[in-house]
Amino acid sequence: MRTRAGHGVPKLVALAMGAWFFAAPVAEAKDMSGRFGLGADTSLGWNAVFAENAFSFDAAIPGLSAVYQVSDRFGIQALFGVGFAKEEEPDNKAVVWNTGVRGIVNLGLSESVNLGFALGLGVSGIRTNPEGADSTSAIWVGLELALRPEWFVTDWFSFHTQVGIGIAILDDELGGSDGSVGVDLFGSANLLGNAGFTFWF
Repeated sequence: MRTRAGHGVPKLVALAMGAWFFAAPVAEAKDMSGRFGLGADTSLGWNAVFAENAFSFDAAIPGLSAVYQVSDRFGIQALFGVGFAKEEEPDNKAVVWNTGVRGIVNLGLSESVNLGFALGLGVSGIRTNPEGADSTSAIWVGLELALRPEWFVTDWFSFHTQVGIGIAILDDELGGSDGSVGVDLFGSANLLGNAGFTFWF
């Protein structure tokens, strides 16, 4: 098993946030029941990929997001993204695509802020065309568990960010043997590292 840490979260700050969360009273979640949203987002499971077979390429590209809020406490989200990369010397090219679906359980922090607990599953693929070598392709499965605070600027627009654990079950084209696992713990754990937005209808 290989692990990769992002920028990291200081232990003292993480402990303080955890103590605050468990001590704080649970408020009513922002009620968006029956609402549909479109925007941009990134799955944490996409962060856990190591494309080592050709050249360095970040597979954690943002994607389109579609959300349906089933109730004030529970929403379902679908994600899809495509990314392209190219190096001039050597002449390397890559295409990556990501799909995902997640369930989000919301707790209210205030009248305009929800704290979501996201559990997601995704399937992704990459195709590389390195100079002087055969092209390769691979598909992997990604899993994630994340905290996802969301701020509703208005009833029709919200920002969110997220932090947590992403796991990618890789095949041999991405290095290692079939079924090897890459883990990303608190990857890109900064204010905007895994941020996204949603327009609500």
